Amino acid sequence: MDKNVCFFRKSFYCKSVEKVFSIFDKLILPNRIMRQSKLMELLHTFSFSERKRFRLFVSSPYFTQGENTNQLAALLELCFDMLEKPSETLPNKETMHSILFPNSSFVKGKVEKLMSALHRLAMDFLIVEDAMKPENAPDRQTVLADELQNRGLFDRCGDMLKALRKTLTNSEKHDSPYYQRFLRLVLHENHHAILQPTRSIKVTLNDGFEALYLFYQHIKMEMATSIRTLRVRIAYEPSPLAQRMLQEQLLDSDIVEKKPLLAMSMQFMDLINRSETDIKALNHFVQTLRNTEHLLPFEDAQRAWSMARNISLNWWNYNKKENLLRMYFDLSLENIERGLLYYHGTILHHALESVCKAALELGHTETAFQLLQDHRGKISGEPDDEPFYRYNMARYYLYTGDADKALALLPQFTPDNSYHINTKVLEIQILYELGSDLLPYRMDALRLFLNRSADRYCSPERKFSLRYFLNSLARIHRCPLGNTRRAGAIQDQIRKTTRVSEYRWLISMAGKKAIPVAEHHRSSTTL
Repeated sequence: MDKNVCFFRKSFYCKSVEKVFSIFDKLILPNRIMRQSKLMELLHTFSFSERKRFRLFVSSPYFTQGENTNQLAALLELCFDMLEKPSETLPNKETMHSILFPNSSFVKGKVEKLMSALHRLAMDFLIVEDAMKPENAPDRQTVLADELQNRGLFDRCGDMLKALRKTLTNSEKHDSPYYQRFLRLVLHENHHAILQPTRSIKVTLNDGFEALYLFYQHIKMEMATSIRTLRVRIAYEPSPLAQRMLQEQLLDSDIVEKKPLLAMSMQFMDLINRSETDIKALNHFVQTLRNTEHLLPFEDAQRAWSMARNISLNWWNYNKKENLLRMYFDLSLENIERGLLYYHGTILHHALESVCKAALELGHTETAFQLLQDHRGKISGEPDDEPFYRYNMARYYLYTGDADKALALLPQFTPDNSYHINTKVLEIQILYELGSDLLPYRMDALRLFLNRSADRYCSPERKFSLRYFLNSLARIHRCPLGNTRRAGAIQDQIRKTTRVSEYRWLISMAGKKAIPVAEHHRSSTTL
């Protein structure tokens, strides 16, 4: 009897699920295909002028040939119409099939195949658009020179290479793409001299060595800055080869002094490899950057200022000297004002968090609030529900004394996995200030998480700082109110362990435990 009941329930459940998915496929799936397809996602980013050019691109017989040429143009107009005039309901597959293929019976998968073909055309269009940008003209010349060389047209190839060298020599922007292009030019010139030796083309391998080395230093500098950031946020360790490259010595100063980027790179490598902080050396690095910034392209200036901020913030995390935190904060505000913290018009979420947290810890609450309001909707990778904005606003309300609003704003999920721990820590801080009964359970849950799963999200140093945070907060929580001696001992212990997470907040909470009960009651009543 039990087996029959189980079989009946199982078969009933399967039929119900099948019915639900059948309804989903008929009503919801077509809308999802159009609304969340790669094609619609890509077309949504096209500007008005790009849409006009893409229409011409699709209608060109060179790019679109075959029996579905007219259908591709019709599908494109249908997509643009849905983007320009969005509605609650979208046409399903059958409706779209009848529009694109009138007087023909419905064929399953035909609409999706047409959408896939249009998406491939859109990707081809992006490649053509990128190649036609004025700043990419040297790349086009290199490709043409290579093609002329392959066709045996050596004289024309030589003229093209001479024109390309003139273009690059007159360029004022010496960034990574510049040195990469210059290196490719030298290699083509050398190859051309071997295949067709002429007096008009000289062997320029010395230029190639210089371009190769400068390109290498550009890329290494960028990766070294990223490594410093990653080692704080996630469990990331450089490989032996990476360590060797990071610690290698640069050229002599007489060679480097004419290249501002190499000079900055040499100072940066020297600073990050020091075992102890040297504020004087850091100030010298910042001053050198101010004096030579006008010689650097904008992208290199961004990287160099990122190095200065990175060093000051990392040194602050290790020794908690307030002048380092203030230096980081002042540099960040200056860089924001000058647009140096923006990438493609947006700011990185961890950069905004660091600046706002520094502002709050230094007591500049109004500045933190204004920063968050100014950058709302401008955070890189921010989903529609704004988890990074809400996370930072929750911290703001915690520091301004409104823990209830902070808890209400705190997101339960963030796209960046490293923020999984940050959100848990902030929730524990909020629950402590609220005096919530959930505090011990949330602390135990974070301890369990650190023991089992934290290796995927944070470095060993970060795990240590979090464990010490939990231990210190537990001691503060158990400390009786008004016990000055015990609260002072907790503060002294925290000050000796500067690598603890939420250092200043813990000291502040321990200090509140030293307030006599009567005085604490009077201040609470006044509030």
